[in-house]
Amino acid sequence: MSTKNQHMSRMTLDLPAEDHKRLKALAAVLGKSMREIVAEWIHGNLYSENTPNAETMKAIENIEKVKDLIESKNNEIYDADLKSYFDSIPHDKLMQAVEMRIVDRKVLRLIRMWLETPIQEDKGKLSRSDRGTPQGGVISPLLANIYLHWFDKLFSKSVSKSKATLVRYADDLIILATKITKDLVGFIEGLLEGRMGLEVNREKTRIVDLEHPGEELNFLGYRFRRFLSKKTGRNYCHETCSKATEKRARFRIKEKLSSRRNFISTEDMIKGLNKYLIGWGAYFCKGYPSKSFDKINFYTERKVITNLKRRSQRDYRTISGKKWSEVLNGLGLFRLTKGYYSHA
Repeated sequence: MSTKNQHMSRMTLDLPAEDHKRLKALAAVLGKSMREIVAEWIHGNLYSENTPNAETMKAIENIEKVKDLIESKNNEIYDADLKSYFDSIPHDKLMQAVEMRIVDRKVLRLIRMWLETPIQEDKGKLSRSDRGTPQGGVISPLLANIYLHWFDKLFSKSVSKSKATLVRYADDLIILATKITKDLVGFIEGLLEGRMGLEVNREKTRIVDLEHPGEELNFLGYRFRRFLSKKTGRNYCHETCSKATEKRARFRIKEKLSSRRNFISTEDMIKGLNKYLIGWGAYFCKGYPSKSFDKINFYTERKVITNLKRRSQRDYRTISGKKWSEVLNGLGLFRLTKGYYSHA
């Protein structure tokens, strides 16, 4: 398999030089495993960072970038929503984008065959589509990301950073500027819909003006607002965990403490819960997380207490003879604090 990335030498994935039918059979029989092999190669060679935490670090970098742009008075944001993005990518245009980065013909044929795989509908009927990426597996988001990388390049070539800045993570994309003009909106939507064949969901796409009281931007799990500091009189960017993110966190915690998981020992339950909380906090510790941390801590402690009472035939507090705070500390339950991450 070869690539056109100028920062690396040509590399080849050793695939047999089969004829079309044998290659098609290979794609069908080894579909899932082969997609994983190709996806791993693409991820490792087309992107400079290939570590387990690279995607998370990329998201955090984008969050910091958005904060810096807002602090620089880029208060108007075009918050784009692409309608059914993964299902609407045109195959012909996607292959053009892929061919800009991969030159190995056998691999390109494999990708093309995956795109052409029939979709099973109701009652077992098979149908083909000229749009969308293969559902399931790791190859789909990678191909989708390669396609929007094309948009990144086209946008950066046509719009100077002094006028507007694109920030994108996967299919979440926003454009920040001091002023989002009609001409800029027309250019963005013309590029996405005309050049790239996608559809902008105008019901969900909106222009946010953070100068207006009550306006906020939700991006990558964070909520961005502008506040006036009472101490300094300075207008600043206030970033914190979004309400939707808090709701998802409560759902995950509730799942981990469900009665269906009571077969797990209390010690292992706490370890699993701590692992989730520490990781969640590491991502959402930017900006001003204290209120969100307090809410999640209160919810977690309440759910753990309920779980412990459910595990015991008698009241857990009576058995332990301790206050609940002492019980939870004794079990080693992690508490989210800003200080933990600032010293980590």
